Parts: sequence; structure tokens; C-alpha cells
Amino acid sequence: MTTPCEGVKTWTQRVEAHRARLLTFRAKLQRFKAMDSTTRVLADTATALNSAAAGVEEWSTSRSTNRLIAAAKELASLQVRQDEAKESLRNAKCGSKLAANPKMNGKQIVDLSLFTRARWEAERRKGEAMLAGDGEDCVKIWDKEMPKPAREEKACNQVRGRHVLVTNSEKAKRIYIEMSVTGTADRQGFLRNANSGRFASLATERSECTGTARQGGDLGWLSKDNNPSKLQEVAFVTPRNACSPPFRSGSGFHLFYCEERR
Repeated sequence: MTTPCEGVKTWTQRVEAHRARLLTFRAKLQRFKAMDSTTRVLADTATALNSAAAGVEEWSTSRSTNRLIAAAKELASLQVRQDEAKESLRNAKCGSKLAANPKMNGKQIVDLSLFTRARWEAERRKGEAMLAGDGEDCVKIWDKEMPKPAREEKACNQVRGRHVLVTNSEKAKRIYIEMSVTGTADRQGFLRNANSGRFASLATERSECTGTARQGGDLGWLSKDNNPSKLQEVAFVTPRNACSPPFRSGSGFHLFYCEERR
């Protein structure tokens, strides 16, 4: 026969065991989320570093700094995401230790920085200077006149694509810089052969359009209008698999990515 004290002890043990299982499950979820986020950040960082290497090679042969400057901007723009990934991994590591020992205080286990703080701060300042510059390498926001590609596309009746909408020019410039390392810019700023998956991710993460952000900025098929909006005007001149430069409409600042033309 179980005494009252033994009954209380048995239930206490069950509660503690259940709590330990919940902590273990939470730690596994944290590790999964942290690794998924970190994988994406590392992939984008690798792309930027590859672009920087190509920029150095280009500079060594032609003294052109365009690609090198774009890579520096991309590296600077990635700093916030890298810091978030580092913190996420740190929390996941601490969560795993806490699950194994619930009485353990959370503390930093290891510094997972890819570069030193001084290096990233230098890159950030360089990127900020480029964003604020007035030279030929600065990001242009098209305002009254809408952009047209250096090489015009064949006319079509429908365009399928995605867009990003933000409320200020600084956000639009940063998104454009992140897209610029995935494509090749023409004289007017259209990024040909840009990465559609990257654009969709940026739209989901950054776009302030409540109707399309969750769908990666998907607008579906757009048909020609007799009185086109600025977004439609840019959409119908954007080359297939290209990202437009940032432009301003009545609702804010846009970037458009063309997936299909017909």
C-alpha cells in the first residue's frame, strides 16, 4: 500500500520527468530553427564572398571596381542577419544544455562570429557610405520617370512576377543591394539573371505589402491596362528573370521581379 508521502513523491517524479521531456523537445525545435536560419545566412554569405573574389579578379585585370563595391555592400547588409543567426545558435546551444540539466544557468558557450567585430563594423561603415554616395556606384531610386532596360524587350500582353513594397528609400536600396550580387546590372540598373528564390525570400521577410508578402510578393499574371500604374509600367519593360531597380509609386518604393512574359 502506498503512503501519502510516497504518492506525492511519485507524482513529483512524473512531473519532473515530463518537464525534462518538454525541455528536450523545446531544445530540439530551437536547434532546428537555428540551423535552418543559419544555413540560409551562410549560403548568402558564401555568395557574397564568391562575388568579392570575382570582384578582386576583375579589378586585377581591368581596374573596374563595380563588382567589388557591390560585394562590399552585400557583406555589410548581411551583418544584422549574421548577428541574429549567431544569437539563435547560442540560444539553441544553451537550450540543449538546459534540457540536460534544468538547474544550469544559460550562458554563452562559444562565439560563432564569422569575422571579428572590427571587420564587420568596417564593412558596415563602407556599405553605409556607398548607400549615401552620389557617384556612379550609388543605388538610384527612380521617381518621376520610370526605368527602362538598356536593351528593350519584345512587347507582350501579360507579365507574371513578384514585387517588394517598402515605405522608405533606404529599405528599397538595401534590398536592391542584396539582389545585386545574384545578377548582372545593365546601365539602367536592371539585374539580369537575378535569383528568383532570393527575391521571394526578401519579399517574405521585408515587404510591407500586406496582400502579397506572405506569398513571397507573388502578383500572379498582370494584364496590360490602358492607364497603367507605375508598377505595371515597370513590370511590362522588365526582362524575364530580371529584377528592376527600385522605383517610387504612390504607395511607396517598389522592386519588381519578372518570372514570365507572354
